[in-house]
Amino acid sequence: MTVHPVTHRDSSLLLHNRCVVILGGSVQRSMYKDLVLLLQKDRYLTLSQLKTKGEASFEQDSLVEGGSLGPMSNGVAYREVRQYCSEHHLVRFYFLTRVYSPYVESVLEDLRRGLKPDLLIVNSCIWDISRYGPNWFPDYQENLHLFFEKLKAVTADECLHLWILSLPLGHKITGGFLVPEILHLERSMQSRAMEANFCSSQLARAYGLDVLDLHFHFRFSQRHRMADGVHWDALAHRRTTALLLRHAAAAWGVKMSPPPAAPLLPRPGPRLPGGPGWGRGGGPCRGSWGRAGWGRPGWGRGGGPCRGSWGRAGPAGKKRHGAAAAAAAAAATAAATAAATATAAPLVGTRCHDDEAAVAGVSCVAVQGAPLPPRSLAGETLADPGETQADPGETQPDPGETQLDPGETPARRLPMVRHTPNNKPQIMVCGSQKLS
Repeated sequence: MTVHPVTHRDSSLLLHNRCVVILGGSVQRSMYKDLVLLLQKDRYLTLSQLKTKGEASFEQDSLVEGGSLGPMSNGVAYREVRQYCSEHHLVRFYFLTRVYSPYVESVLEDLRRGLKPDLLIVNSCIWDISRYGPNWFPDYQENLHLFFEKLKAVTADECLHLWILSLPLGHKITGGFLVPEILHLERSMQSRAMEANFCSSQLARAYGLDVLDLHFHFRFSQRHRMADGVHWDALAHRRTTALLLRHAAAAWGVKMSPPPAAPLLPRPGPRLPGGPGWGRGGGPCRGSWGRAGWGRPGWGRGGGPCRGSWGRAGPAGKKRHGAAAAAAAAAATAAATAAATATAAPLVGTRCHDDEAAVAGVSCVAVQGAPLPPRSLAGETLADPGETQADPGETQPDPGETQLDPGETPARRLPMVRHTPNNKPQIMVCGSQKLS
């Protein structure tokens, strides 16, 4: 999926006179830093800025609590609160090591008393599934219930609550949260994170929060993950910022400026071996495919019309250069044109449709033969005119579906989330049961 980039101007206008609060771990701290940097200039985070934690100031922000003001550690008691405040922007970050705890209660109390966020971005996963014992899943699920209930109670209805899923983890993890006491969990962290992502996403939707699946967006971008298997580089965090801001813009009904359109280029013509466009550039053998096209100009290192780099020597010898190559190319072109003219048929169709021509910015190329059939829509395959068509009102069975016996009762899928008698959403395992 293509994610259009955002600029300093886009982010400044979208978050003008708005308050943003980010809750999470070290990955969310890097998201906070990238957003603060983008609100001031079109630059990327450096490697040292990504790795540093608890500094007194970052790009004109301030350390409010914890970090270098207190004990620096990799334990669950580590705290860090940062804030960036300008004339028209306010962004605050709280470092969390668990989705719900007495410290999280104090953070929610801050939101209830003073800070009124317009956008609240939150995630807590990696610490929850690794640092709180083997019975992590029921505890994590219960803490999610408590957090979502309290969060909806202390924030305004106009606040956009955005629960983000954790990014993909690596096979080998060496992050700071993975202390020696839990090194045995290294191989199971990936599956635990996916299970926690599924649970949290279902409960967040049940409580009315927006969900942004970063695990899905970055499943094929793991080359941007750092060597520790947890954190990500500056390009990944800028893409994350673009996803967050465009999601917020869509929720608020704000239309962000589209990226600049690429210039329309003319459609390339046919290329002949040894002719223009197949080699280094100009003459019979000069072109534009890389430094020397496919060769240096031509096909082989001494063969074909000219010299190249796909073999030591081509079958046509080593001395066919310059004017001889130009004459051979011109003769081949004339012969092909004469053959096409001799067998030409009336021009009755075009190779492209009008919408394609409008997009490409070029006129359609006429082709020979019978008229083209109507264009299919949405990837549909055009039916054979001689094929018997099915009745539009008749329901066609799915080829992969298992057919039931006449006396068998169909099965019903259970919902992923159901509400218990006390109106608390509960995760259900997929299954089926007979209809009564």
